[in-house]
Amino acid sequence: MLKNTRKKCLKKRKINFMNKYQQRIRNLYIFDANKPFRLSRSKIDMFLECPRCFYLDRRLGLGRPSTPRWSLNTVVDELLKIEFDLLRKKYVYA
Repeated sequence: MLKNTRKKCLKKRKINFMNKYQQRIRNLYIFDANKPFRLSRSKIDMFLECPRCFYLDRRLGLGRPSTPRWSLNTVVDELLKIEFDLLRKKYVYA
């Protein structure tokens, strides 16, 4: 019974692990622009870390994909809640 409940919970739960790429329109580098292009320290770090990522971010407007955060913790938490809810229903304390 517990295994079936766990399987049903995992099937119902939908996690989107990949962030969709969304192209920015603002703050892009334009080659023939008359005004100076401003960069933050984090963007300079990005360039030093990965020049290709910097180009995609500043020139084309494609940011880095985000990583799934705490997905394992969330799944374990939900499974433990289901497990303890079933145990509470099974055992009645006086």
